[in-house]
Formats: sequence, structure tokens, C-alpha cells
Amino acid sequence: MDVCHYHHRLATRWNCPGCHTHFCATCVPGGDGNFPADEPRCVLCRTPLLYLPPANTKTPFWQISARFFTYPIKGQAMLLVLLGALLQGAAPDGLLGLLLNILFYAMVIRFSLHVVELLAEDNWTPPALSSVMLGQEENLFLKQIGVYVGFTALGLSAASVHPLFGLAYLAFAGLALPASIMVLAMTRSALRALNPILLAQVMLGIGWSYLLLWLCFSVVTSGPFIVAAWLPEEQNNALFSALLGATSCYFAVVSHAMMGYVLFSRAESLGITDEPERGETLLEADYFSQQALGQSTVLIRAQRLNEAREVLNRALARQSQDLALHQRMQRLLSLLGDREAMQAHLEVYLNLLLQQGQGGKAVEALQRARQQQAELLPHDARLRHQLAEHAYRQSRHELANTLLVGLHQQAPSYPALAQAYLLLARIQAEGLGQLGNAEKLLGFVLKRAAGTSIAQEAQAFATVLAGLRRSAVAN
Repeated sequence: MDVCHYHHRLATRWNCPGCHTHFCATCVPGGDGNFPADEPRCVLCRTPLLYLPPANTKTPFWQISARFFTYPIKGQAMLLVLLGALLQGAAPDGLLGLLLNILFYAMVIRFSLHVVELLAEDNWTPPALSSVMLGQEENLFLKQIGVYVGFTALGLSAASVHPLFGLAYLAFAGLALPASIMVLAMTRSALRALNPILLAQVMLGIGWSYLLLWLCFSVVTSGPFIVAAWLPEEQNNALFSALLGATSCYFAVVSHAMMGYVLFSRAESLGITDEPERGETLLEADYFSQQALGQSTVLIRAQRLNEAREVLNRALARQSQDLALHQRMQRLLSLLGDREAMQAHLEVYLNLLLQQGQGGKAVEALQRARQQQAELLPHDARLRHQLAEHAYRQSRHELANTLLVGLHQQAPSYPALAQAYLLLARIQAEGLGQLGNAEKLLGFVLKRAAGTSIAQEAQAFATVLAGLRRSAVAN
């Protein structure tokens, strides 16, 4: 399996024939519903990319056999099994009983063909009995009977030419019966279900596992007869009929569920689905965000930093609230070493994080930025105050202290300066052990906010600090 050039744990989904670069779905996100004409293109050389669809990873039917045998005992399928037991066990003799049997088996055939159709779409919910009985496909039963009659007629015609031809066609018809049922279920055409060329294509498209399907089909459809053989020779005819009706329904649904799932698992090779979509279509906002992230990853790794910056600028102009784009831009500006741009963007990014209730992440983002530029701090006093509050709650006292120290000089008219310095006093006293500095800060707060609740809180804290000092002296 080829892997992405930029994400070595991810499989290749796109290949550039121009520069021979492999890309994954992270580098080139989205699907046909997102791509304009002639796109996607390689971000490195602008050559149209070739899509490499994922390999078929659908579970083979024999590995989930338990699901097929439990399928008829849930939902509407179970009602069909019970109805089969009831009708067969209570059916009267004579013409009326014959008519009831015909109607019942017509319903079983229609239900089973609907099962094939649903499982071919990976829909494991059994069809509703009401839709089967009241639907418009009344002729499905007649078509299925017509297929059986057609096989017989074609076999007799072949035998009239030469007995070996008749035997050969009989063997082919027996082998092709599951394929014929699948074709009838999907196309509603008895003629196509009899077409030997089409049936051969279906069998070859499924491959060797068709032989296993045929074997399972043969065993499962013989289930009612096996059950009947186990019953004692002398028994209640009504009980026997009820059991035979229930097992006939049960095993019919099981065998048709297998065939439907085989169609689903081999849909691409059988050509019964539309051409698979390239990629996975995303919501428009998600697509533009992920596209910018993918392209910027490739360009950054290729050391084309200015181009990556252009990509992110275009994306942020469109989606200014996207945190992932802002995070990538901050990282890129750090790589570029553009201190002014990094400072300006950092304030936007931190404000956005706070607005979205992610104060903890805002503190982490500031710390990452300061690892690159140690002197980097927001200019806005309100922003610094908010960040300091979150840093204080996280016990990051050094950062919280750095954010607030000297704020009275940098922003003397900041309306919440008293609250900020009360917080700074707590940080220095509780986090840094600087009681003297904390007392000076409290003195500033008492003057700045005299007569307010802030002053009362500052006075209470000053009293606590004074008590701590007396205790320290006494010890």
C-alpha cells in the first residue's frame, strides 16, 4: 500500500502525475461534491490529481454468517416467519388451501427479493410486510415463476439438440440460480435474469466466493427438508405444516440476505453501482477549512512558507472564526519569524478562544507563542487581565504574574485595573510567596477603588496577609 508523502501512517488517495507526489485525504480533503471543474490540483505543481480509490475492505459474507441466521428473527422478518407457520398450520384442504399456499409463497418471494435489494445497499432493516403485500410489484412472483419455467424450457430446447447440451445447460442453470435471483431482485426483469451471458458476468464478477455462496445457498434452501427429515414419521399434520411453513420462510430470508450482502460487497466489480465518488463530500465550511489546512501542510513541508501564508489568509478572510486555521497561522508566523504579524495575529486568536469559552487553550496558545518569542504579550489590557485569570486558575502563576505586572503603567486608564491588581496581589502572595509586594498592590487597590466592594475585598485580603506576617514572626 502506498502511503502519503506527508502523513506516513495514512494511505494514498491522490497521486500527482506531474511531480509524482502521493497525497492522503488529509492533504486533499473533500469529494466530488466540493471540487470545481478540473480540480483538485496538486498544490505544488498545479497538475490535476488522479484519484486512487481505497481497496474493498467490506467483510466477506462467510465471516458474518451469524448475522444472516439472526436476520429473520427480528422486525418484520419474524412476522413473516410466524405468518408462515400460522397459514401453513391452519390452511384448509382443497382449493382454498391451495390458493392460500400460492398467495403465501408469492408473499415470501416478494419479501425475499426485497431483502436482496435492501442488503445490496447495506440496509439491514427487514422490509415492512405492509409494503410487500400492498406494493406495486405484484408481478415479482410471476416473474420468479417465469424464470424457473424459462430455465426449464431452455434446458429442454438444449436437450432437443443433444442430450449433453441439455445436461450442460441444466448444470449451468443450477449453478447460476443465485445469480439469477440477484439479477431479478435488482433489475425486476425476468429476461435479464435468464440471460446466460449476464449471469456468467455476475458469477465471474463475484469471483471464487460465488462457489461458496452457491454452496451456502444450496444448504440453506434445503433447510426445511432437513428439518422435515428429523421429525418422527407419525405426527400431527397441522404441526408439521406449521413447522414447514416457518422453516421455509426462515431459510428463504437467510439465503436471500446472503445474496443481497454479496451484491453489496462486490458492487464495484459487478458494475451495479455508479462510479464511486472521489473522496468524501464535506459541508462547504468544513471543506474550505480542511482544504486550507491540507494545502498549508504540504507547502510548509516544502518550505514554501509565503505560499502557505497566502492560502491561510484567503481561508481566514472567508472563515474568520475558524480556530484550526488561526492555530495553523500562528505556527506559520512563528516559522516565518514575523514578530509584528505574530503579535497582531496572536491577539486576534486569543480573543477568539476566549469568546468561544476556551480560556485554558488560550493560555496554552500564549505559552507556545512565548516559547518562540519570550517577550511576546498581548497589548490589550482587558485581554491580558482575562488571560491572567485563566492562568491563575490553572496555577500558572509565573505567566499570570507576567501578564499583569506593570499594567498600571501600560494602561493607566483601564477601567478594571483595581480588579486586575487585586488578582495580581493574590498571585504574588499565594503563588509566588511575595507577601511584601502583595501588600503594596493591595494598598494601590484600596486607593484606586476606595469605597467600593473591590476595596472591601482588598481590605479583607490585607488582613489575612497581616495575620500571616504575625504568625511568621512569632515562629
